[in-house]
Amino acid sequence: MSATYRTIQLIGRHISSTGTALTEEIPAGDVVNTVAADAMRIGGAFDVLARFLGAIVSWIVVSFILLSTSVELGLIVLLGVPILASLTTPLMRPCTPPRPRSARSRSTRRHGVRHGRRPADTARRRR
Repeated sequence: MSATYRTIQLIGRHISSTGTALTEEIPAGDVVNTVAADAMRIGGAFDVLARFLGAIVSWIVVSFILLSTSVELGLIVLLGVPILASLTTPLMRPCTPPRPRSARSRSTRRHGVRHGRRPADTARRRR
């Protein structure tokens, strides 16, 4: 949550420094929607990254502790965990429900926005 908040602050500072140039190109509602959606994704990425790195570090620490105690058991953990993880990943994909289309993607299709920019002809028509 902290990463999400800090991301929103950083983007807000950058948007405020651009002045009205951004809202002349893109409606203010689209800017707010994009900031909110992207900030949540960035915050989620930081959350998942911390858990993933913690799991890797704990796997390595436990493997070395087991290697110092019993070589066979340490090798089983050191080699077996990545093998089992890679084998179970394809089994988990069908369990995840399909994601609904986000409001942002509907909004970008409706307004003709692609990759954060509106085509010049659409921007001229809106003025």
